[in-house]
Amino acid sequence: MCAGCSIPRTCRRRGFTLVELLATIGVIFLIMGLAIVAYSSATRSAQSAADRAAVNGVKLAVEQFQSEFGFLPPLVRDMGVESVTDEPVFPFQRLPSDPIRYVPLVVSPGTDEGVADLRGQDEDTPERYSDYSIAFYLVGALAAEIDGVDGPGFVEVRDDGTFAPTQLYVDAQGNEVEGSARGPDRYASFYDLSRGGVELFVESPSETSLPVGVRAELRDRAGLPIRYYRWLPDGVPFATAVASDPDAYTDDDFGYAAWGAGSSISLSGPLAYYNVPALVLDAFGSPIEDRDGNGTIEAADYADGAYTFPVDLRQARYAVVAAGPNQLFGDEDPDLLSTDDTLRRRYAQRLQLSESRLASDADYRLEALALAREDNVVEVGS
Repeated sequence: MCAGCSIPRTCRRRGFTLVELLATIGVIFLIMGLAIVAYSSATRSAQSAADRAAVNGVKLAVEQFQSEFGFLPPLVRDMGVESVTDEPVFPFQRLPSDPIRYVPLVVSPGTDEGVADLRGQDEDTPERYSDYSIAFYLVGALAAEIDGVDGPGFVEVRDDGTFAPTQLYVDAQGNEVEGSARGPDRYASFYDLSRGGVELFVESPSETSLPVGVRAELRDRAGLPIRYYRWLPDGVPFATAVASDPDAYTDDDFGYAAWGAGSSISLSGPLAYYNVPALVLDAFGSPIEDRDGNGTIEAADYADGAYTFPVDLRQARYAVVAAGPNQLFGDEDPDLLSTDDTLRRRYAQRLQLSESRLASDADYRLEALALAREDNVVEVGS
């Protein structure tokens, strides 16, 4: 016992004060918050790495295709198609010379119309990307009636997007085998379908009829299609027509709606010459924005003095793009964020934004689209 105290020392107890309890709880919540942030960051990093691996795999498949056939995979005209039941039947057409056969409908750089499409001069195909090209030409997901092979794989591809008719050949053992015009060989999928996090999605309106309305996509871990972009530079000498006087060289492009430009805009300098789609361009650290602050995107915002064209894109002719961890491409028309409730809710949830502001604030919608594009995984090649 203490001197003058009748209570044994061992019986005395000192409880926590309210301040101490609150401080302890605060420390616990702080640690939990840091752990959640660290976990979220690690998860996003892992997702981004998975998306990057998938996109790189597709790029390698594009290079293998180009090495084998001597041209890039065709760009299938699938822009804006929402359902396999859309009319007219899409993205296939009957081959005029052989009405029994159906062939993919593609943008061919060998025609005036195809050149205009790839340069962004056609308002019906402003974005210059395809969800279907990878599955059609790198995987061979079409029926044998179209690509010559039932299941993954295909016969020889021609630069107009058609598949060479299968023919009968006699092998070394004297057996008749089917093959393309090059010979008896069939091409296996150029993309390894066993890679984790990527799936081949194929949808046909009927299991018994020829799948002329087939929808085939290579999808990422979130179920979104991996896009294939193509474009062409203008066919004039750069040194004399552009570099000598950039401001004097102009061209119209329909692919900038998501950046607030409306339908068509007149561009100048290297931006007008190279015709790189806006979403691909935005991934190279040169965001397209209202540089003069007058509330609209216009030619002055792209003047040579205000816009430096990325060197890495000067030789590029195609890109492979995935939406990234936030699962948003960020290239929708900004007006849709005010009128489409489902799309607006998706943006609000994925980006932690105010749904009401997305509905009412035009500048806020442009900021949301720019934020969505920051996650895109983009790889370019020539």
